[in-house]
Amino acid sequence: MATNIKIQVNDQELRQAIRVAPNRIINAMHTSLTRSAVMTQRYFKETLRSHGNIYTGHLWNSVHFSFNNKLSVTVEPKLPYADDVEKGTPPHKVEIEEIQGWALFRGLNPYAVQKSIRRKGTKAHPFEAETATRAMHFAEKDMQQQLDKAIKEIL
Repeated sequence: MATNIKIQVNDQELRQAIRVAPNRIINAMHTSLTRSAVMTQRYFKETLRSHGNIYTGHLWNSVHFSFNNKLSVTVEPKLPYADDVEKGTPPHKVEIEEIQGWALFRGLNPYAVQKSIRRKGTKAHPFEAETATRAMHFAEKDMQQQLDKAIKEIL
């Protein structure tokens, strides 16, 4: 005796799922990118604070994110000296007015700091690398969760 097996695909449901899939997945990724950008901004600020890099708060407050398009976001400090904090600087001349407040805030002699920068430069405080590591871990996990959720909704 032969067994008959009938397999049927609901054509309408399949067509609808295929039609909405691209937009649903893009929206899920945009949601995840937004959440990741907010977390990365938070990680930047936490890392700056934990490294003791806050005097005026200008660098801390300059960390913002902006979307390049729906699937691309940039999170970065907007001040030009952020790279100098990240990588340090070679020996260079600095005006006493530029460092006096910071040195006094730290309990240091501003003239000694000026001389040290002229001789040795400034030490690197790699807050961006640490932030990137934490942010990538969060983003990968969140994107997978959002994608899984979108696929379940599509099917």
